[in-house]
Amino acid sequence: MKRKKKIFIGVAWPYVNGDLHIGHVAGYLLPADITKRFFKISGYDVLMVSGSDCFGTPITFEAEKEGISPKEIVKRYHPKNKKLFKDLGISFDIYFKTDHPFHKKLVQEFVLSFWKKNLLFTKKELQYYDQENKRFLPDRYVEGTCPYCNFDGARGDQCDNCGKIIDQNLINPRSRITGKQVILKETQSVFIDWPKIQKEIEKYVRKKSKNWRAWVRKETFAWLKKGLKPRALSRDINWGVEFPKEIIKSWPFLKEKRIYVWFDAVVGYLSASKYFAKIKKINYEDFWKNKNALHYYFMGKDNLVFHTIFWPGQLMTYDPKINLPDFPLINHYLNLEGKKFSKSRGTVLYIRDFIDKFGADPLRFYMWKIMPEKKDSSFSWQDFYQTYNDIFINKIWNFIRRVLVLYQKTKFSLPSEKIIKFSFKILEKYSFHLQKGEFNKAYDVFLKYVSFGNKLIDQKKPWQFKNDEKKFISLGSDLILIVIFLLLMLHPVCPFSTTKYLRYLKIKPKFFKKSEIKKIIKNIYIKKKPKILFKPLLSSFI
Repeated sequence: MKRKKKIFIGVAWPYVNGDLHIGHVAGYLLPADITKRFFKISGYDVLMVSGSDCFGTPITFEAEKEGISPKEIVKRYHPKNKKLFKDLGISFDIYFKTDHPFHKKLVQEFVLSFWKKNLLFTKKELQYYDQENKRFLPDRYVEGTCPYCNFDGARGDQCDNCGKIIDQNLINPRSRITGKQVILKETQSVFIDWPKIQKEIEKYVRKKSKNWRAWVRKETFAWLKKGLKPRALSRDINWGVEFPKEIIKSWPFLKEKRIYVWFDAVVGYLSASKYFAKIKKINYEDFWKNKNALHYYFMGKDNLVFHTIFWPGQLMTYDPKINLPDFPLINHYLNLEGKKFSKSRGTVLYIRDFIDKFGADPLRFYMWKIMPEKKDSSFSWQDFYQTYNDIFINKIWNFIRRVLVLYQKTKFSLPSEKIIKFSFKILEKYSFHLQKGEFNKAYDVFLKYVSFGNKLIDQKKPWQFKNDEKKFISLGSDLILIVIFLLLMLHPVCPFSTTKYLRYLKIKPKFFKKSEIKKIIKNIYIKKKPKILFKPLLSSFI
């Protein structure tokens, strides 16, 4: 028996410091899940992992604000997000946590691999310090004006507006706790000596980046051209993964510090995979040390450098035989009515609120349409209304149901060769784009097929041939094949609704070969009208 090709999908780990808005769906959750479901129905063996990023300043800051421990914040939001993803239809094989002992142990092993290869060193650096509270303020505890784009509200480690990483050079830095100005004070830190392995990273990027999105490749090479700089691995914080005891023996000051979250979180892709393999009693190396396995990663553009440079560097240092990322599918940002998402400014639309009101599939379909692959895009209520009514319901679901209602209690024949060829040609193009992470193009191909189906039924008017059984069945057999292909191609995007109709037709969610068409069509018999799954929104909605 031929072994199935392996696909690994790593999905960005959201912080567990609050409810998630729809930007997360368009940014990384939906593209990852579409890819997972597409490869599954194409016959591949797929492992998709993610989890809660439990450490870092977003969690500790939220905990301090509420007067509770970081552990309590994690305890509140981890199960909440897990339930949310299930309701949204995100089909993780495992949704892990970075505060799990299994993960922490692996992070320490990664740090030790850098230590053993003399890629760590200590030096004093300046960090923001709160004189009033007599404490260092890492990352998100500080905000100020970005020195690159002048955005006021940039955080201490990275600017949310331009995405640039900031190293203690904010203009007018102030504490988010007290609102007062902070100073820079010396602290002893451990650094990773990235310049030492830049050549190996460059070699990897040159080899793999031919298949990356043009803007991702360009930005990655720009980083490498400037030359990698040593980057702090330690943080003055008490919530996080502790340094290995072997290293603390040499550098005792690390006992009071924790491993920086940027290094810790990405290790979750491997720790989740290993833990999943352990509980399922499978070999993780089938996905991670397999030349025939492909690795896809999904995240927002603020995480670009961590996945195209630093994570590959961490992996090759930890184990030279391990698989490196093949497709870092990084999206731009989704805005809301042209404005950046901001909880404090009230510019927010939570995933839970949306799916409770409209359902998961309408959100997933609209996010597919406006996915920010090449540039920032924006959610618009007006555009959602038109897309939902005109495309999602009228062009897609009304066409599918129209065919099924019209051809109740019909024994179908083999579709025409012309329709078979065209349908497989469409599927081939659709598959080609999804394999490359080209979701916008896959959407266009899908809509072309939708238009073809609607045009065929409108032009041929099959209801006119009810008295001509041969013509009626011949045309119906072509139309039912189009319906099947539409349901299968839409399944990775809208799994809930398509599953209902595929079960109704007694068809498994799996792409099939031309040789299987006769058997599939022969088994279809529509006994009664299928239920209407979606109702149009009224004009008063806007």
